[in-house]
Amino acid sequence: MRASDLIPTHGDGLRVPARFVARAYIDRFPDRSLRVTEVASPRKAALKNYTAVICDGGAYHYFHFMEAMSWLWSVQHAFLGGVAPASIIFTMPWDNPDQNHVQIAVLAALYPGVSLADPGGDWPATIDNVLIFDRSWAETRYNKIIEPALGFARPYLMEMSRRVREAVGAFGGRREAPQFLHVTRPPPRCLAPPAREALLGVLQRFGTVLEVDFAGLPWAQQVRLSAAHDVMLSVHGNGLANVLWMRPGSLVLEFFPPGARHYEVQFFAELCGLDYFGFESENVFPAFSRYGEPYGHHEKTNMGVPKVALGAVERTLDAWIARRK
Repeated sequence: MRASDLIPTHGDGLRVPARFVARAYIDRFPDRSLRVTEVASPRKAALKNYTAVICDGGAYHYFHFMEAMSWLWSVQHAFLGGVAPASIIFTMPWDNPDQNHVQIAVLAALYPGVSLADPGGDWPATIDNVLIFDRSWAETRYNKIIEPALGFARPYLMEMSRRVREAVGAFGGRREAPQFLHVTRPPPRCLAPPAREALLGVLQRFGTVLEVDFAGLPWAQQVRLSAAHDVMLSVHGNGLANVLWMRPGSLVLEFFPPGARHYEVQFFAELCGLDYFGFESENVFPAFSRYGEPYGHHEKTNMGVPKVALGAVERTLDAWIARRK
């Protein structure tokens, strides 16, 4: 059995950005790239110790970091017998000064005691038994590297979510009236004040609403708040990565600026057993729906949301609450 045979090369018809190799040579090149040499591999049953190498220039960003961790966790449990890596190497800088506590806290919850290394370490080195995650290898129709995992990752990400909730003491039970968590963002990508007031008026007819800016909170508190609420809503942004920690059956409402539509939060919601609805102008996107490629990158994504389709939100909540009961 070759090392690469441990992990299928394609998932959901798309190239998987993860490979297991018996030996990797790592040197600190100017672009911090990874050089890999494959040799004979031990059998899968004999795998007891390996190193995970994360090649992702966006790992300093919370959402991209969680994409990489979701891949690592899913591959580990789907194809490597659940064996956790003994060490993790980041081939590019991943320590965001504004939120490095988040990445460190995630690793402590998922991989307590793991050894960490990055480009500032002692290189070059030759390492045996290496799981490589490389963002550049991914094929995706919807511009999100988690897409090739949609066919196999769901039970593993639901378990990852449960594990994290337990690790930080995040518990919550279902209530008669739903509790809404509105994740706010600073301008420009936020709800316009009239749209916010109108939306809050609708939500308060169904239950209670808490508004929070995740950016200023410790990560464990972000997890607890996510797990404690029945519905999370926000304009598209980094804070919605916390849908990963909601309890199965919860609801996610995502609002896009006019002319913008992306799939990453929808994918995470589907993989974690959540209901999902995205809203862009008068368009409504339910979970497991794919209406063409994503659109509205960069400038359009960073615009505000001037208006919310309140009737569509109200009908969505009516239907979700009826199913919930």
